[in-house]
Order: sequence, then C-alpha cells, then structure tokens
Amino acid sequence: MSSSARRASVSALARPRAPSRAPSPIARCSQARAPACFLIGAKLWTLIIVSLTYVMAVKFRELRTSDWLNANLRKNLSNYGVSITIISLTILSSLLTPVLGIFDLRYLNVPTIIEPTWKDPMTGLARPWIVQAGGYAKPFPTWAIFLMIAPAIGGCLLGYLDQNLTEVLVNRKDRMFKKLPAYHLSNMVVGLVLYPFCAILGLPAPHPATVRSLAHVMAVTSTVTVPLPDGKGTTVRVTGVAEQRVSHLAIHILILICLTAGSVLRYVPQPIIIGIFLYLGIASIRGNQMFDRLFVLFTFERERWPTYYYVQDVDRREMTRFTLLQAGIVCTLVAISRVSQIAIVFPFLMATMVPVRLYLIPKFFSKEAIDVLDR
Repeated sequence: MSSSARRASVSALARPRAPSRAPSPIARCSQARAPACFLIGAKLWTLIIVSLTYVMAVKFRELRTSDWLNANLRKNLSNYGVSITIISLTILSSLLTPVLGIFDLRYLNVPTIIEPTWKDPMTGLARPWIVQAGGYAKPFPTWAIFLMIAPAIGGCLLGYLDQNLTEVLVNRKDRMFKKLPAYHLSNMVVGLVLYPFCAILGLPAPHPATVRSLAHVMAVTSTVTVPLPDGKGTTVRVTGVAEQRVSHLAIHILILICLTAGSVLRYVPQPIIIGIFLYLGIASIRGNQMFDRLFVLFTFERERWPTYYYVQDVDRREMTRFTLLQAGIVCTLVAISRVSQIAIVFPFLMATMVPVRLYLIPKFFSKEAIDVLDR
C-alpha cells in the first residue's frame, strides 16, 4: 500500500462518525419484538378499546331519547348500536395496531373446523362425536363413576338455581307479561332434552345466560322515565313488552351461522367483547332494587333520598343492614366462584341461601321489612 493510501485510511479511521439517529420506540418494538415492550402496549390498547366499546354502546342506547337526527334514524341506530360498535372498532383496531407496534393483542379464538376439541394424545385426532363412556386410552374405573355423583349433584343444583333465578328476574311483575311463565316446562325441557343430549355428545352443559337473557328482555321492552312524586329523582316504568318467539329464533340462527364464520370472527379483538359484556352487565343493573338501595346509601343527606316505596316503608337502619348483608353475600359468592380450588362448592353455597332466607333472615329482620326489601 502506498503512503498516500495509508494516510487516507488512517484519516478515515480517525474522522469522528456522525451520530446515528436513535430509532423510535415503535421501531424498536417492531425490530426487537421484545415481549415486555409489547405487553405494556397491548394492555393499554386493551383498556382503550374496552372503554371505547362501553362508551359507544351507551351513547347509541341514549341516542333513542335524544334530539339528534330524526325519530326513525335514532331508533335504528339505537337498535343496532352494539353491532355498529363491534364492526367499527374492529376496523379501527386492525388499522391502528400495526402503526402502534402492537402485535400481541388477543383476538377471538374461533376454530375453523367444527369438531370436538379433545384430541387423542396418541394419534392427535379429534375424538368421535359420541362420547365413549368406557374411556379412551384406558378403561374408566368403576369407582370413579360413583365419585362423580357429588360434583354431578352440585352441577344439577347450579343449573336448577340458575334457571329459576333467571326466570324470576325475567318474569318480574312490573313487566306486565300477558303470557304466563312456564317454570316447570322450562325445567322439564332442560332436564329431559338438553342435558342428556349434551352429555352424550360431550358438550358443555346449557345455562340460561342471565345477563344476555336480561339484555334480550330489556331490548323488547318499552319503557318511559317518570319523575318520582316529590321530584327527587326518576324511575323507569314499563309500558309494554313485545312477547314473541321470532327474536329468540333469530338469535340462535345467528349463533349457528357464527359457527361457520370462524375465519371472519377471528379478526374481532377480545377487548371489544369484554366491553360489550361490561355494557350488558351494567345495563342489567338498572331497576335492580339491591343496587338502587346501595346507591341510596351513598347519599348521606336523607332529605335527598329518592322516594322509592322501600325507602319510605322501611326503617333506615333496617334497610341499611339488609342491603349490606345482601351485598356481602353476593361478593362472597362471586369471590368463591373465581377461585378454582374451591369453586366446586359454589353450587352448594347457592343452595344454602334458601334455608338462610327462610329460617335465618327472619330472626334479624321484621316480616314487614322482608316483604318490602325481598320482592
């Protein structure tokens, strides 16, 4: 190498390099794909989507009684507000998640093939549709059959109580149904048709879906908001219910169609569904006496209490004790149902609420108060 070339190479090495531009956080996330980096972004985006879903669903529901647009448009947008929310936020999320560098957002886990989910560990194939009662890899022991009696009784109690409690909530007197409720017929259909069918095919046991059942009956119920006699607050009065079977049939036909639409539903983020269930759960609280009493208890100035009948007819201290007892029982049952190690006792605890209500509660509260507070 010549001396001039050697001096050029030395000067090139000695020359300070221009500082490189640091990549943006989004670029670093996209390049590194670090789990910790995406975990924070996905959680924040999940919270945003859940909040947007709930707010949009509420605003579409409130659109019915607003002054926007015209009556026909308000009615249609309010009726299909949940569907519009799901579709619009799904599109928004699919457009923004690549830009924000979020790659681990949870989506609906919908299978593309309709088949049993249990796979044979030896062959990797799905089990037959008809359950083999004698076992698969090895014979099912006889003693295990008798061991399953206790959990089966718990499941029976849970199904019975869930079915009846949901029907009691749906068939409230203030809804003024023209058709009489068929409690015994419903239990007979569930016990003689649905449970055996699901057991033979190994399908999950059916349940009345309390939140969705209440949401459905509220959707076909016409109500008006009327002021209380003294003007302290308002209450909702039912003016009529569209009693028909068309909406039930249409809902289950759509559910059947969704089984074949797995390739489309997999694009729906789970936070949207969480937000919808949050909306349905909070919407079903409206008109529930226990929650109304809890809200009243947080109004410390008694002169501002709304003039509900149970506020006027029951002593304040007795109403407070009964409400706190109810809320404590509800919180305890929910906490137990969420702990997998002890969740199996949940149906038995639910069943014990019947003797508690019949024999224990009357010892601490007057009959007049129970008749008013436990309608």
